[in-house]
Amino acid sequence: MMTPKEENCYSERYFDLDGANPESHFLDTGKDEGRYYECGNFMTFKMAQRYVDKYWELGDEFGRSGPSSMKLAQNHWHSNGTF
Repeated sequence: MMTPKEENCYSERYFDLDGANPESHFLDTGKDEGRYYECGNFMTFKMAQRYVDKYWELGDEFGRSGPSSMKLAQNHWHSNGTF
């Protein structure tokens, strides 16, 4: 499933693997936690939920649940919140 590049990105992004195989960790734990294994800037819907919860003014503007709210949060993050 994961390419060697994706395994490397996952390992560099998440420091709590404790030597576990990145693909196995993602399938056993990471996917349910809303982690992302691809390289590059990313934001899952679970991460978008945490984003609007943390920045309440965005939740007020976009809404706090549902796919359309999460898509707006993702777009905001990609436009304003990434490095």
